Amino acid sequence: MSNSHKPLCDSRLERDGAIRVLLEEYHALYGLLRFRMETIDRRMPLVAGGLGGLLLGIPALPTISARVALMVLPATVTWAVVATFSHTRAKEDHLRRIAEIEVEVNELAGRQLLVFQSRHPGQGRYVGGRSGRTAALAIATGAFSVLAACGVFFAGSQSSTRILGAYVAYVGVSAGTIAANLLRLRRYRYEKPPPRVILPSGN
Repeated sequence: MSNSHKPLCDSRLERDGAIRVLLEEYHALYGLLRFRMETIDRRMPLVAGGLGGLLLGIPALPTISARVALMVLPATVTWAVVATFSHTRAKEDHLRRIAEIEVEVNELAGRQLLVFQSRHPGQGRYVGGRSGRTAALAIATGAFSVLAACGVFFAGSQSSTRILGAYVAYVGVSAGTIAANLLRLRRYRYEKPPPRVILPSGN
């Protein structure tokens, strides 16, 4: 009698164990998702406030200090934007994996328990969700504005055509890097990694 119920018990234990493992991953991913969102939120004031304030203060700086700031700003802005885009792609990975886990848990449980991400109306429409898309466009727009202002300020403080041309090329490379990464972000799609094959260890 007990033997006839053993496969059913084993199947139930395996299912419950699988659900527990998936829920552990689910909670861990939500923790990482909060970290990504907080990081993106911190980057916005950095670019808009910190770098923008420094840019506005350039006319009041001594000539050498102003030129140093104008040399540093494009690279700093580019780094901030590219790093933010990287967090946005990671956020997209977390969102898509969370949606997958919801579907898997629901299938194992035989009923709809987790549905928020898997049924979200914006799922798959925007990389990093609507907030990620908004943040990416905002920081890219701010960065292009800062780069344009750098070019204007440098042109007003530099009489050498050759040096000005080199600086314009430098700003152009920064703008091109941001534009290329923005295009890459828009085309990004989450791909589930293939399952790893675990070979039995030989004795």
